[in-house]
Amino acid sequence: IRVWDLEKNYAHVRTLEGQTGWLFGVKALAVSGSKLSSGSGDKTIRVWDLDKNYAHVKTLEGHTNKVSALAVSGSKLFSGSYDETIRVWGPQDEQKEHSVPGWQYPPVPTWNPNPAKLHEVHKIEYKSSWWWGLTEGHTDSVDALAVSGSKLFSGSGDHTIRVWDLEKNYAHVKTLEGHTTWVYALAVSGSKLFSAGGFALLWGGDFGIRVWDLGKNYAHVKTLEGHTCWGVF
Repeated sequence: IRVWDLEKNYAHVRTLEGQTGWLFGVKALAVSGSKLSSGSGDKTIRVWDLDKNYAHVKTLEGHTNKVSALAVSGSKLFSGSYDETIRVWGPQDEQKEHSVPGWQYPPVPTWNPNPAKLHEVHKIEYKSSWWWGLTEGHTDSVDALAVSGSKLFSGSGDHTIRVWDLEKNYAHVKTLEGHTTWVYALAVSGSKLFSAGGFALLWGGDFGIRVWDLGKNYAHVKTLEGHTCWGVF
């Protein structure tokens, strides 16, 4: 991980080393407060302290494949992986919090835990009920995460975006469909969720950016087109 100083003409000031992984190195980064988190092809998440000369303060283990997405909200760190799960990390002795509901409110406080108390507190994974015909969880890699208010959004190699409620024990709220290949990127601004797809070998690409309205039951309201690509991811 390279660190660049924006106030010194973008000078390279440090390189953080330690994570490994065949083919894939560091796949995801998230910053909140004084903590930098990095997810890697070695299946781990490393936490670095920006106020202590970028000291490595914690390694989080639990994923069984590459860590491909990270997001932070309040006292929680969320990680997505090629193992098809989303893991939730937080303080071991945390009291139940009041999180700020809805996309229209200000963001919750920054994530700045005591590394010694940080551990996995929840795992979201694929579940199915043959009797009820219900499924929840992704069936392919989790490649993108975004948080807004009380909602967590996850984009996956199964071509879907799933919505989870952080205030209701991570209950699955809705599945957004429309992308024809992997969902590689997510972003939220105001009442809009933006998602970008990748492309797949043999059956073409999905280069559009889809816009979803959070205030209208996550309706797809527009697709932004113009990007193109050639080759294989």
